[in-house]
Amino acid sequence: MKIGFIGAGRWGKVLINHLAKKEKEIFVYEKYKKRLKFERENIKILKDLKEIEKCSFIFLTLPSYSLREVLEDLKRLKIKETTTFVSCIKGIEEKSLKRMSEIIYEYFPYNPIAVLCGPGIPEEVSLKIPTTLVIACKNREIGEKLQKLLSFDNLRVYYQEDIIGCEIGGAIKNVIAIAAGILDGKNFGINTKAALISRGLAEIMRLGIKLGALPLTFAGLSGVGDLIVTCFSKYSRNYQLGFALGKGKKLEEILKEKKGVIEGYYTAKSIYQLKEKYNVEMPICEGIYQILFLKKDIEEVIEKLLKRSLKEEFWQ
Repeated sequence: MKIGFIGAGRWGKVLINHLAKKEKEIFVYEKYKKRLKFERENIKILKDLKEIEKCSFIFLTLPSYSLREVLEDLKRLKIKETTTFVSCIKGIEEKSLKRMSEIIYEYFPYNPIAVLCGPGIPEEVSLKIPTTLVIACKNREIGEKLQKLLSFDNLRVYYQEDIIGCEIGGAIKNVIAIAAGILDGKNFGINTKAALISRGLAEIMRLGIKLGALPLTFAGLSGVGDLIVTCFSKYSRNYQLGFALGKGKKLEEILKEKKGVIEGYYTAKSIYQLKEKYNVEMPICEGIYQILFLKKDIEEVIEKLLKRSLKEEFWQ
């Protein structure tokens, strides 16, 4: 079996090395990084994207804003309809407000599409720390094949069918993680953080259900699991962005200093647009959007959240 990867960032490299242990043929294409190095001989770095045609699975491990450009290139190739695309991207496209699997479907409507998500910090997976993820795919046979392919060593993968819920959970948790970083940067207590995670999850569920996701998905790995890990991990770029903001640093300085993509920064605008489009109340996500893009004062946003009109805990 030949497995292809497009993109070799933090998560991509970890998954590449993980699957290479099974002695599979791994083909890696990275457009922007010229000095890729892997120790295993069964990992081949491609100079030409065309060689990806040979792969049975193509893992997309690149930033959300690069996906369309890559799919345009892939569309010119002879990709077989039996080739499965596996999205490992957590984001929402800004202009179209589409999830990553929806964008893939635009270009390859006849190919199986799966989504890999859940609480997987790359640095911990590479250190062989026990980790669980979830593969979402409407085709059970393919989903279970991917589940078996990825599960071994320290990584255990579950299967489910709710692609919408998994993608919405994976995208919005990055925005909530920015808020978590802000709270820690301001030295608020665990009470505040627990409230943020609980109410943040409520916002994820509210929008997800509106878009057709299954409520139970958000109680799982791609919902509360991914939310917790991103809100607490020192490795999370989204958390780091929020923490720096909480400490009083200017957004422009942070973005200039940070290496790598901060998906939550881009997703914050897309989620705000989605909530407006579908008339869904998401005050935390709206607050982060205001801080990042309207330059609202953090203290003012927090005060506004606390002084919102009182209501029942569970409502739609």
